[in-house]
Amino acid sequence: MTGAPVFLEPFHILGSGSLGLLCATALRSAFPSYPLAALFREGHRQHIPSDDNEITVCLRQFKQRPRMAHVPVQFTDELDRKKIRNLILSTKAFQAVEATESILPRLDKDQLRIVVLCNAGLDVRERLLDSLSKNGIQNPHLIMGTTTNGVYQEPPDEDMFHLVQTGMGRTFLGSTPCPSTGDADIVPTIAQLWDRAGLNAQPIEEDQMEVLLWQKLAANCVCNPLTALYDCTNGSMQQEVSNFGSLREQVVNEVFQVGQAVDPSMEQNLKSPQVLDDFVEITIQDNLENTSSMHRHVQNQLKTEIENLNGYVVRKGRELGIDCPANEELYHRISELPIMNDIDGK
Repeated sequence: MTGAPVFLEPFHILGSGSLGLLCATALRSAFPSYPLAALFREGHRQHIPSDDNEITVCLRQFKQRPRMAHVPVQFTDELDRKKIRNLILSTKAFQAVEATESILPRLDKDQLRIVVLCNAGLDVRERLLDSLSKNGIQNPHLIMGTTTNGVYQEPPDEDMFHLVQTGMGRTFLGSTPCPSTGDADIVPTIAQLWDRAGLNAQPIEEDQMEVLLWQKLAANCVCNPLTALYDCTNGSMQQEVSNFGSLREQVVNEVFQVGQAVDPSMEQNLKSPQVLDDFVEITIQDNLENTSSMHRHVQNQLKTEIENLNGYVVRKGRELGIDCPANEELYHRISELPIMNDIDGK
């Protein structure tokens, strides 16, 4: 990578799982001195070489040479007094608010940007804005992100963290309404930086991002619980789930009805359930051999994001007087599965 980065403000990355480390590794391998830090919880200290304040990450990508990077690390209970202005939030959806609240004293309340890279962005955004407002942060600039990059983390060894990127997807960034017109152009700048770092990023308009968040929700509400419940890949759902076609249609139609009711201004862009179902089909076809993070969590008896996905559709539907029986059935079936272990990261 040649040339200076187009954006040089420090990033702090909250969420030490695969997606957060992918961002950190891409930036530091492209720009080795880029100012950033991965924020680790105390429980991760056992994975950090003694007396080091950085980790080495090896990123293996499809048909490309591995990328290596040294990623600076800070522990959330030992942060310095310098304020955090640019936060990348890449935790699990159900961890997002609690994790952000854990570093509240270090957040720049007057000039805070948060790039939200969590699944279930609609639910996370609602909960996060409510939490920040209650804690005196009234005008954060939330930059919503969604990615089709497939990446997972292998267990770290004594010397290195390991990431495997299974698919070279795209990353989209779009603002929520920006509190300061002076900050309105920052999204294209950050997207350009991330694109030059190899994350295939591009900015999109606010209304486009809203539609994309609902499309991503529809895809997650179909693929995540069904691959988990039927222990199958995205490409084999048609064969493994006897009523797959009708169930998929019901789930998507319910997401569509709730989406239009939540934000009537989207009627021009979210014209029919087909807008959502087309994205579901693209997601399936682009990831035929993949399962889902929920499948992995169910297999390992870990907590899932079902509350933030199908649960969000059911909850918003009740608020708006819309019945969502298909989403509710999947929500209950996943919720009733045993959870025996804790989970950390994304």
